[in-house]
Parts: sequence; structure tokens; C-alpha cells
Amino acid sequence: MVTQSGFNRHGVLWLVALALLYFLSARLSVAVFSLPFSGMILLWLPAGIGLIMAMAIGWKALPLIMLVSFLANSLDMSVDGFSQWMHTLILTFADGLAPCLAAQLFRLRLPSGLQMARDLGPFTLYICLLPSLIGSAITLGTFLWGGSISWQQVPNLGLNLVLAYSLGILLIWPLYQLWRQSEPLDMAAWLWILFAVAVNGLLFLLTVQFSGGLVFLILPVLLMLTFKARPQGVLLALLVTTIILITGAIRMPGPCVIPDNPEARPMLMGFVFTMTYVVLCLCLYYRELLASDTSRQRWRNAALHDPLTGLTNRRALMKTLSDESDRSKRTGRPFALAMLDLDHFKRINDNHGHKAGDHALKAIADLLHAQCRGIDSVARMGGEEFAILLPETSLASAIPVMQRILEAVEALDIRLASDNVRLTISIGVVDASEGGSVDQLLEEADARLYQAKRDGRNRIVASSVDNPD
Repeated sequence: MVTQSGFNRHGVLWLVALALLYFLSARLSVAVFSLPFSGMILLWLPAGIGLIMAMAIGWKALPLIMLVSFLANSLDMSVDGFSQWMHTLILTFADGLAPCLAAQLFRLRLPSGLQMARDLGPFTLYICLLPSLIGSAITLGTFLWGGSISWQQVPNLGLNLVLAYSLGILLIWPLYQLWRQSEPLDMAAWLWILFAVAVNGLLFLLTVQFSGGLVFLILPVLLMLTFKARPQGVLLALLVTTIILITGAIRMPGPCVIPDNPEARPMLMGFVFTMTYVVLCLCLYYRELLASDTSRQRWRNAALHDPLTGLTNRRALMKTLSDESDRSKRTGRPFALAMLDLDHFKRINDNHGHKAGDHALKAIADLLHAQCRGIDSVARMGGEEFAILLPETSLASAIPVMQRILEAVEALDIRLASDNVRLTISIGVVDASEGGSVDQLLEEADARLYQAKRDGRNRIVASSVDNPD
């Protein structure tokens, strides 16, 4: 959920750090992303940082953003006077209003946050475009009032302001959100990120020196990175790549240089927006697939395992038993199946309660798992009944294993409240050589188990039971 959080001492320090980052990114945007002579800024990174601040403390972020923006803008004041200060104050109000409006719309339209690829459309419309249109209108009105621009310049400059603001949010907020919600990147992922950024930097240099078409190879590099690093790593590489592209297009000579080519700016911004959108969609969709796969695995695991003991359940055992039976018929290799049932287990539930009975079942399950090999399958069939499937094991080889389990259960001290209790177990064993279907093998193992019960419990029956009654 996207919520406004209260701030303790650590939260205040985090807010101060965000304010400092806002100031530095504002100075960076003015110094690096502004076109010579026109002053037009192609990328406004403080938009994304301002949204983070507004999402944290709501409308309280407005005066803080205004203060930091005023400090950043005041360094470029060339005229000292009331009019200049008023213009700057109005501009800083626009800088603070836009992210605060974006935060309110974010909570209203996307209360769960930017989680899925289909959220990107509403995110762009309500969180990026609408607030930036309002902020840009205030900014343009201030410029017109001060005589800095003419009406003929309004459409071009207005479009640029909206794009610069929106791009700042698209690059910063998803990266921030994924960074908070995901596990840290490992060293291998960092190396892949550095490699991708280096390749993209080289591609841009080749674009400047030789052919403008090489710039389109940057996007496939970022797409391939999604298979090597977590989504937040890909978005970090996207941010650095975008900074390289815009800075290089403004500062470096060549076919992409913006001041010398009127068509270069819309082409560059179109490519950057396309690249950002495609990478964001892929990262969000990939994250969605990972979450879906994790959920599917969790449900599959729950469907095939006993929630109390963690052992596989009857359903899982029947599938494994069927597969093993088919393999045995193809290859002639043996397998054994044992059914096990705790003796007089009802007494524990009656005397100590069901919670104590659950504790005893878990202790027995741990013992059975420890006594078996890695290739064996141990399952809880229900109640106090268990089953063990032993691949590559004949009946003669299975009997010593069951004897060892019988003795281990008998020797096990189970602590229940203030008492130590001991249990015994009855076992029926069959093997594949006796033929028949899976159901017939299971029925025969059950029959031998209950023969062991009738014979006095705490024993193994491995011979055929002709008349179980």
C-alpha cells in the first residue's frame, strides 16, 4: 500500500538527505541537462525526488521543496530586486506543488503503488503528466509575466517542461520503489550493470563518431540486462544510460548534437521516452512473472505437503509411487513401500491434548526423515499414519531399514509438558515384485500394517496376508 508515514529521528535524517539530494539534482539538471543559450532543461530529476518526499510526508513537503528549490534557483539570480525574488518564489511554488499533487493522485489512483506493467499507463497520466501540466502552466505564466519568453515560445517550452518533469519521475520513482521492496543486488549483478552501462556509453561514442543509427542498439543491451540483474539494477542502468545520452547529445559534436540540429531534440527525447517505457514495462512485467511464479510454487508446495509436519502428503506420495511403479516396470528395478502407524496414539491426545499430539507427530516425522535416504519419500497419509517409498530397494533390504526405524521410535523420548512419553509403531511392507497396480500395493501394505496391529503392535509384517480379518 502507498501510505503517508510518520517520521521519527531516523525519518527526519532521511528527509534531510532527500532535501540535499533534491538540491544537488537540481543543480545537476541546470548545469548538465540544459541547452546552451535557450536554458531549456531536457531532464528534471528533482521531480522524482520531490515525489518521494511528498509520498513520505504529504503536503508538509510543499514548504520544504519550495525552500530547497529556492536555494537552488537563487544561485542563478542575475538581477537583485523584488521582481526577481517574486518570480523565483512563484517558480519554487510550482516546483513544490507538482510533486504534492502527484502524491495525492498516486494515493487515489494507485493505492497499491506501481506494481504491475498495466499500472504504467495510469501512473504516466495521473502522476507524471497532469501534475506537470499544472506546474508548467504556473512556470510559463511566470515567464510571460516577467517578459522572459513570448507567446510563440509557449507551446515548445511547455512541451519540454512536461517531458522533462515526467521523465524525471519515470526514472526516479520506480527505481526507488523497487530498491525498497527488493533484495540487495549481489556482486555478479553489479558487474553486469557496470558492463551494460559501459557498452551503452561505447555505443553512444560510436554513434557520435560514425552513425546515428547505432544509438538504437542501446535498448537491446538494457533488455538483455533484465535476465542478468534484478529489476532495480536494470532501472539503475537505465538512469545512468539516460544521463549519458542527454549529456552527450548536448555537449558533444556529431550527428546527435542538439544545438546544431533542430530535429535532434525531439528525436532524442522520443527515443529516451521509448527506451524508458519499454524497459519499465519489461521490468514490471518480469517482476510480476516472478511474483506469480513464487505464488504458484508456494501454492503447489502447500498442495503437496502436510502443513503440520512438512512431509509430503498422500496426494504427492501417490504421484511419486505411480512414477516409481512405471519406472520399475520399464527397468525391472525394485522398490519397496512401507505403511507405518503409531500405536495407541489416541491416548496422547486424550491425556495431553491435541497440541501435545501435534508435537509428537512432528517429532516422529523428523525421526522418519532422518532415518531415510535422500532418494526415499516420506509422507504423512493422515492422522498418525505415515508411508515410506524406498526406490532401488527390495523387500529383503527394506526390512532392516524398517527395523531400525522401529527401534528408533521406541527409543525416542518425546517431551510433553512435564512428562516424557515414548511411542511404538507398527509397520507393513511390500515391494514391487509382488506385482499389481499402485492401489493394490497400497492395499496390501495397509493389510500387513493392520496385521502387525493384530499381532500385538510394535512389529513389522512383510509377508502376504491372505485373510486380514
